[in-house]
Amino acid sequence: MKQRFDSARFIQSIFYLEPFMFKLNSISVLFLFTILLSACSADSVEDVYQQPIFDPELNFFFSIEVQDQHGNQLEPSGITLFEAARGRESSPLANFQSGEDGNIKAVLDKGEPIVARVSAPHHKPLYLFIPAFGGDSLSAVIQPEPYLIREQPEPFILGNFNQFDDFNAISMQQEEDGRWIAHIDFPGDTLIYMINGFADHFQVHGTEGEFHFSALHTARQSGFESVMVRDDSDPFKVLFDPSDYQIPPFNPVIKFDKNTPISVAGVAKIYSEMIRMEDITAASGVSPNYSEFSQNVETILSEYDHPDVGLAAKLAKARFIEELGKDPEWADNVLQQVQPGSDLWKMHYPSITKLFNASTAMEEVSLRLWNLYRQQNHPALQGEALYSLLKFHYQRGEDEEWYQAHFDLVREYPGHERINYSYNRGFAPDAVMHIDRYFPDFTYESLTDPGTNLSPVDPSAVLTIIYFWDIENLQSRNHIETLKSVYRSFSEAGADIFLIALNSERERVQRFKDQNEIEWNTAAANFHDPNIQVLGVTEVPHTILLDRQNRVLINNEPFLNDERIYNLVEEYFNNLNWPE
Repeated sequence: MKQRFDSARFIQSIFYLEPFMFKLNSISVLFLFTILLSACSADSVEDVYQQPIFDPELNFFFSIEVQDQHGNQLEPSGITLFEAARGRESSPLANFQSGEDGNIKAVLDKGEPIVARVSAPHHKPLYLFIPAFGGDSLSAVIQPEPYLIREQPEPFILGNFNQFDDFNAISMQQEEDGRWIAHIDFPGDTLIYMINGFADHFQVHGTEGEFHFSALHTARQSGFESVMVRDDSDPFKVLFDPSDYQIPPFNPVIKFDKNTPISVAGVAKIYSEMIRMEDITAASGVSPNYSEFSQNVETILSEYDHPDVGLAAKLAKARFIEELGKDPEWADNVLQQVQPGSDLWKMHYPSITKLFNASTAMEEVSLRLWNLYRQQNHPALQGEALYSLLKFHYQRGEDEEWYQAHFDLVREYPGHERINYSYNRGFAPDAVMHIDRYFPDFTYESLTDPGTNLSPVDPSAVLTIIYFWDIENLQSRNHIETLKSVYRSFSEAGADIFLIALNSERERVQRFKDQNEIEWNTAAANFHDPNIQVLGVTEVPHTILLDRQNRVLINNEPFLNDERIYNLVEEYFNNLNWPE
C-alpha cells in the first residue's frame, strides 16, 4: 500500500516543532520533561508516568477506568494525548498510566480540544475527541475492542535487540501446542519487544514478560511493550500464546458519567466511531460496511440530541463522503451548517476539501471557504481552506486570484501538505517540473553527512532514476530489490540511481542500506521541504526518470509496479530515447 503524505506523517518528532503545529501548553511542556528524563536512562525500563502539575484555573482531570466486556478492570492501562487538529498519529503531547487503583487520571487543558488514545493489553486502542471543556472533571468507563488474531499469521519480533527494525526482525516458529516461539541471543539484561504479523496494521505486545506503557514507543507506536528480565545466561525465549487473545469480538463501549455534558460525550463517541471505521478500511481482507457505520453514527446522535453532536455526525460522514455516496446538496448543507470557526473541523480537517470537491454551489462555497480561512485559529485548517480556494479560482480561470491564493498558501503556511498537492495536481502557477523539460537544479542534504548537499543529477549518467521512499513504508523497501535488479542489468550501460529518503530516521535508513549493501547516493529530506513540495511528491514510493540530458522522461508514482519496467529501460538504452 502506498503511503500518502497526510497529517499522520507530518510531525516526525516532538522535538521538531513547525511554527504552526501546536503551542507549547502545560501538557506538552510536561511531556517534554518526561521524555528528557526517560532519555537519561534509555537502557532501563522506567515508569513513564510523571505526577502532573495541576492548576485548577487552567486544567481539569479526565478519569478513565478501562474494562473488558464483562466489566472487569483491565490493568495496566494508559492514555496518550494528541493535538486535536493533527490527530492520533502525530507526536504525543502527554501520556498517563493507570495508578494504584487501576484508573487513569489524565490532566487536560481547559478550553482546548484534544484527541485521546486509550490503551490496554490484548485490546485495540480506542480514540476520543474531547471538545473544549471548561469544567473541573470528566469521567468515563471504556471497554475497548479486543485484537482479532489472524488464523494464518507470519509473525516476527522486533525490539531493543535490533533497534526495533522490522526489516531485521526475528521470525517466530509455531510449536505443536499452537504457541509461537523465538530465541533471541541478546547480551542485555532487559529485553523489550513487540510482535508484528498477528493483527492487521497493529503491533501487539507478547504474552511473555510484563507489560510496560511506553511514553513514545521506539517502534513508532505509543502503547504497551512486553518486557523480560534475564534470569540466566541463556538466550531469551519468547513465547506467544494466541489463546490469550481469544476474546470474542464485540463493539467498543464508551460510558461517560451522568454529569458529562451531552455535547462532549456525543462528539467523543462520534469521533471514536469514525476512527474505528478508518482502521476497518485500512485492514486487509476486510470489506468495510459503510451503511453500518452510518447507522452507528445515527444511533449515537439519537442518544445525544445536541446540535454539536449533529454537526460532528455530519463531519464524520464527510470523512467517507465518496463511499457513502453523498450528493452535492448534502455537501453544501454541511459547509453551511458547521460554523467557520468551529473546533469540530479539527476532527478531520481534510474534509474541507472533500466537501468542496463534492459541492456544486460554488459561489456560496467560496464565501464559506474564505470565512473558514479567516476565522479558524489553526493554520492546518486555514491552509486546507486556502488550498480549496485556489482550486476554485483555478477552475474559474481567475488567474489573479488563483496566483494570490497559491502565493498566500506557500508564504503563510510553509510546509503545509497541500502545497505538495497543488504542484502534483497542476494547481500551482509556478510548476518547475514537466515531462520533456529539464529537471530543476536542486540539491538535497546527504544522509550520512548532514550539511553536505547532493545533486540527484550525474552529468555522466545516461539514465537517472530518482527514487523517493520511506523506510517505514514496506512497499518502498520492497522496490529497492527491483531497483537493485535494474541497476545490475543496466549500470554498465550508464544507469544511475539516486535515493531520497523522506520523513525517515537517518540511522534506520543507514542500517537498512548497510544490511542490503546499497551504495547509491542517498539524501534525507521531508515532505514539507520546499524542493520536495515543488516536485509535487505527495506519497511514497515515487519515481522520476531523467534522460542523458537530464530531461524528465517519466514522473509516474507507480512506475516500479509496471511489469514493463525492464523492457522500457532496455528499449531506452537501445534507442537512447524514450519509447513511444
